Order: sequence, then structure tokens, then C-alpha cells
Amino acid sequence: MKTYRAILKKYKNKTLLAETALKDWKEPDTIELLGEKVIGPVLFGYVLWILREAKKKNIGTLYFLARDGYILRKIALKICDVYGMKINCRYLYCSRHSLRLPTYSLIGEEAFELLLNKSSNVTVNKLLERVGFTETEKIEICKSIGILETDQNKILTNRKYKEIKLLLKNNAIFVDKTMIKSKIAYGMTIGYLRQEGLFDSPYVAIVDSGWTGSMQRSLRQLLQAAGYKGNIIGFYFGMFSEPKEEADGEYLTWYFDAKSYLLNKVFFCNNLFEIMLSAPHGTTLTYSYDDKNYYPILQKNLTDMNSVLELNTGVLKYTDEVLKQDGLNNEFLDNIHKMTTELLKKMMVYPTKKEIRIWEKFTFSDDITDKYERAIIDKYEVRLIQQYLLLSRVFQKVFQTEIDIKNENKKEKDLFWVWGVIQCLPVYKRWWYRLNFIIGEIIRFRI
Repeated sequence: MKTYRAILKKYKNKTLLAETALKDWKEPDTIELLGEKVIGPVLFGYVLWILREAKKKNIGTLYFLARDGYILRKIALKICDVYGMKINCRYLYCSRHSLRLPTYSLIGEEAFELLLNKSSNVTVNKLLERVGFTETEKIEICKSIGILETDQNKILTNRKYKEIKLLLKNNAIFVDKTMIKSKIAYGMTIGYLRQEGLFDSPYVAIVDSGWTGSMQRSLRQLLQAAGYKGNIIGFYFGMFSEPKEEADGEYLTWYFDAKSYLLNKVFFCNNLFEIMLSAPHGTTLTYSYDDKNYYPILQKNLTDMNSVLELNTGVLKYTDEVLKQDGLNNEFLDNIHKMTTELLKKMMVYPTKKEIRIWEKFTFSDDITDKYERAIIDKYEVRLIQQYLLLSRVFQKVFQTEIDIKNENKKEKDLFWVWGVIQCLPVYKRWWYRLNFIIGEIIRFRI
């Protein structure tokens, strides 16, 4: 695989973004340099596309969604300042959790599909914390469905998870308490959204990383329930699936969508990309009011803060350097997109040992509460890679019930960055696991 420098040299005469990254070149062996020389060009290209599209559509305000929108907004503010673009770039504190909780009392059966959605290493306790139940309430609910307090934190097999999900959906105590908390959260959430100006325009334009579009859908459901008649436009790095309903608004993508750029999806790790967008604050849990303003209540940030700050410093250093150059208005987005594809493939599929050690400091969670974070990659995860062989994936899919019965008390954790773990294998094994994973991902995205 080409080095970052070789990739950037290929595009040196095609885009200022590559030329700038090559200036005073240093091998990106620290998180700050990785941000400056590799991640900076990728994110700058994405934001440049967003601002150009917003200008075409005469959009005056962009809402960058926390936390993935934090560094994207910083870049956008600098571009708008240097080029005099009259686009108001605002930051909206929110999360899947903070937007979903107030919708549960509005959307019927869909609420329980979202609320009880499976995440890696799911437990009963994790499912209940998605509503924000107190310890006393958790014990009461668990008792009502026959779960011992000592079993609340046991990792659920697929079979057990489905059983618990059905029990909770049909449990009056769980349902009633969830609806009460949802209605309380609704008032505070609408108050915050109204305060931030989301009801003041015939359209709301949001910016996020992407993947399923669920936050845009939740936002639409909330605004609509409160009487908003306008439309929502979402700008996303990529989307793995199509929007559920036309009513959810317009979804625009930069890197890939559900129907295009298959290989961009295959050679991509959205978990790692979200790490690249790390913000120096925790997840938005809910909202409160202090007699003057509505404000977000944030969870403590669990990742290494120094690493986050160094990463952001590198990205913004690159941004400042690009903006010193002339000719950004003449940049061709096609060239930037192609360069982005090669840089991300190198970073995500073929990381060096030094890069893996860099990313080990960052934590990630695939649960909507973000309370259960673990390292994005761990060298000890190599022993778990067998489950990603093609035959293993097919076998698990076809015979999952039988596997669960035999392994009732044993559940291996899912890997957050499979490509990275493959790079931790002996060299002679890597090609085999890569081939298996590539085929498996192509099948997954084609079905």
C-alpha cells in the first residue's frame, strides 16, 4: 500500500489540499501530525463541499450536531471568515439519546425498536440506562420481568437479548415509566431547540457524520410534534442506508450513500471516523433550564482528553495553512474526493504499528448513552478475529439460535475496528483475513 506522502504527491498538482499537506512534510507518527497531514485534508474537503452546497441552496444557517460536528464547525468558521461567506455556523448540543428520549411518547412501536436496539456486549442494565432510570427503578423493572439484580450486567447472547426485548416491550411498568420520562424530556428538548432558533426558518440545515440518518428523523419528529411546518436538510459524510421516510427531509452525502461507492463503504470504518471527529466534551444526555436559558447536561468525557486536543490542534493547524493559499475557489471536488478515498483506505485498512498505538488511546461506544466506552482497538482483540471469517459469519447468521443455546454464558465482544485488528496479525495471515472480510462486507452491503 502507498504511503501517505506518495498519495499526496499523486494529487499535488490537482488540489491545494495535497500541496499544503506536503509542505514541511513530517511522517505522521503522532496524533497531532496525523491530524495535520492526513485527517486535516479529509475533513477540510468534506467541509468545503458542505459550504459550497449550502451556498448553492442559499442556506444561511448550518447547525453542526454535537459531538461529531465540533471540529467540522471549527473548520467551517475559519473558511467562512477568510472567504467572507455569509453562513451562520452554529453548534447544536444533542445526541441520539437526547433526541430519541423525548420522541418515545410520540412514535408508538418505533420507540421500542430504537430504545431496545442491540449494541455490542448488551446487558439488561445498558437497555434500562437508555431511559435514564434510577437504580431503584431498574431493580423494580428487573424484578417484574424475573431478572435478578446480580444478572443485570451479564452480557446477553442474541437469544437472551431477544427474550428480554420482548419482555420489556410487554411490561407495563417499563412502558409506563418510559413514557413518563419521555414526556418530561420533551418539554425541555423543545425549549432548547426553540431557543437555538430551529423554529425560525422554513428549513433547518444540519451537519453530522451520518450512517443511518436517525438523528435527522428524531429531530423531524420533535419539531413536527411542536408545530414546525418547515423542512430539514442534512449534510453527511456518508450514509449506509436510505432515509426511512420522505417526510424526514433531504439527505445529502459526500463520501458514499446507500446506492453508490460500494468499495468506499467496504474499506471504511465509521467507528474510527467518529474518533477522528472527537470533541473535548461529553455526550449530551438531556436538557435543563435555569430561569433564563435552556442548557445541555453533558456526560463526563471518557476518552483521553490530551489526545483529543492534540488531534484537533493538528487539524486546525492544517486548516490555517490551507487558507493562506490562493485559489481555493477553483478547487475541483472530484479531485478532493479521490484523494480522500486513498487517504482513508490507507489509514483505515493499512495502519502502521505506530498509528495503532496512537488510536489505542481513544475510546468508543456503540450504545446511544455512550456510558460504556472501550478502546477503539486493543492488541489483545486478535484472538477474536476468527468470528469475522466468511464461513464463521455465515454460520453465525444461519445457526445463531443453536450457537446461543450452547454458549449461554459465553459471549465474545464485537470488534470496533476490524481492519485495525487484522493489521495486528502476523503478515502471512493478513491477506486471508482481509479477503474474507472484503467478501463479507460486499455481501452485507449488497443484500
